[in-house]
Amino acid sequence: MSFKKKIFLWVGVIGILGIGYNAYHWFDGVTQGRIAYFYLEYGLPYFYTDRVVLHKDIPRGIWWLTKAAERGNANAQSNLGAYLMHGNGVKKNEKEGIKWLRKSADNACAEGQYNLGTCIYNGEGTLVNKQEAFRLIKDACEKMLKRGKKKGIAKNAYYVLGQFYSRGEGCEVNKKEAIIWFSRAADLGNVDARTALDNPLQIPTPVKYSSELKDKAEEGNSEAQVNLGWCYYDGLGIDKDYSKAAFWFQKAADQNNSWGQLNLAICYKEGKGVPKNLLKAFEYFEKSAKQDNANAQFALAQCYGNAWGTEENESESFKFNQQSAKNGNSCAQNVVGYAYFTGNKVSKDPEKAFEWFEKSAEGGCEKGQCNLSKLYASGVGVQKDDKKAFYWAKKSAEANDSESQYLLGEAFLAGRGTEKNTEQALYWFRKSANQGYSEAFDGIKRAEKSSESGKESSK
Repeated sequence: MSFKKKIFLWVGVIGILGIGYNAYHWFDGVTQGRIAYFYLEYGLPYFYTDRVVLHKDIPRGIWWLTKAAERGNANAQSNLGAYLMHGNGVKKNEKEGIKWLRKSADNACAEGQYNLGTCIYNGEGTLVNKQEAFRLIKDACEKMLKRGKKKGIAKNAYYVLGQFYSRGEGCEVNKKEAIIWFSRAADLGNVDARTALDNPLQIPTPVKYSSELKDKAEEGNSEAQVNLGWCYYDGLGIDKDYSKAAFWFQKAADQNNSWGQLNLAICYKEGKGVPKNLLKAFEYFEKSAKQDNANAQFALAQCYGNAWGTEENESESFKFNQQSAKNGNSCAQNVVGYAYFTGNKVSKDPEKAFEWFEKSAEGGCEKGQCNLSKLYASGVGVQKDDKKAFYWAKKSAEANDSESQYLLGEAFLAGRGTEKNTEQALYWFRKSANQGYSEAFDGIKRAEKSSESGKESSK
């Protein structure tokens, strides 16, 4: 394009923006957001004899961003929140920043969820809540992945989610998910994610088998021994071999490594790599639990509850469930929530039940998500909210919980918390019925009848 044409183009752009600045109400939120982006990223052109130079105009860009945010533009709300949180080109105001980030997140904007999640994790402008931070960032990453997000904050968001899974912050430690999200971040060019993948000892669970990892295990590094054991147990970079897995877990357990003790207990419980021995399983679960390993405490609670390697003892079972719940195990949090809901072992307290179910749900426990959905649907322990009931039922149903699949079918059939959709109702009723959930069979009949009635009325 010639220099003269560029001048005419910029004059036209300036004219449009000038009109818009004085008559912003002519534009919708999307257009206002685009104008804001223009000012913030490019700015106004300044003409010289041989060139055009752009100068950013942050104040005017923030003005347009605010107008777009007020019109409900979720991306603008996220960007405005970020500018306010960091004081970039505008007076720093964390209270206002959090307000706009929450609005953006409530409008299901992935960037807004991620930005809000990082603020909640770091306690910027709000209280620290690692479980809520995990939930928001996980939702954001799933949205970015679904729409094929390859630029911008995706590579950082994927890496942060990998850290949550690797450290067990706001969720249970999950080696597979950590590896998956680190890999996605590394593929987009995140250097820290690549470093984490190259050094499996930065992750509490292994990435893949390597000669370096084996050398460290043989040198006596207990973390490497646990990691190498998991490589053999799950076939990560090497053929599965339960005997070798148990061997390395034993090595780590002998050094009082709580993860080695826990994993060795699982081998004894399942009879993988060693003869099945519930007494031995109980012994190593107990050793690990004494070191405050939340997963081991939950396993020990199950041992007492089911008489695995010890006498049945409901009081001890609940005691270890409470310890595990306080240390962040989402399944134990569901158990404690249910105890408060029913008044079993503790005084009945629906509000405390809600608190524990919410923690469990945000930690990824599908039964906790199901129970939280039911509280929102009934208004017990929390204000009734059909949309939130639908949200958590869907989360749990997608994780293959049969009761939640049934509840989701009911929501679609009645149009409760979502638009009525008989086809979706049938789909989820059938998923639930295929797992043997008895009430789902009646749901199928009602959905089919509703579908037939709809066809007749449309003739």
